[in-house]
Amino acid sequence: MGLLIFASQDKVFEYYGLNPLAHYVFEFQGKAVNTKTNRLEKIKTEHYGLSGCGVWYADIEFKHNKFKSSAHLLGIMIEFRKGKYDCLIGNRMEIILATIERNEGIKIKRTI
Repeated sequence: MGLLIFASQDKVFEYYGLNPLAHYVFEFQGKAVNTKTNRLEKIKTEHYGLSGCGVWYADIEFKHNKFKSSAHLLGIMIEFRKGKYDCLIGNRMEIILATIERNEGIKIKRTI
């Protein structure tokens, strides 16, 4: 089972001083869409263990009685903030890859 969580609004970026070009920010208020049932469900709101998990874009298509899918890693979760806005914060992969390239002096092939 997968869970879909929703992107935060601009006011959350502003409140926490985050840059939308460098970060992903997702609402984390105890509910998410279960991808098996397509229903909004209460989830365990414990954030421990989420740091380091991936932010993925998955494209699933059903055509001619066959499934076709692809997935792309977009970012890495780095932080959980709880307060006025409960949210998960991730770094965009472009920033991570650019840092690795700069620090290690290597070129990384990108597929997207």
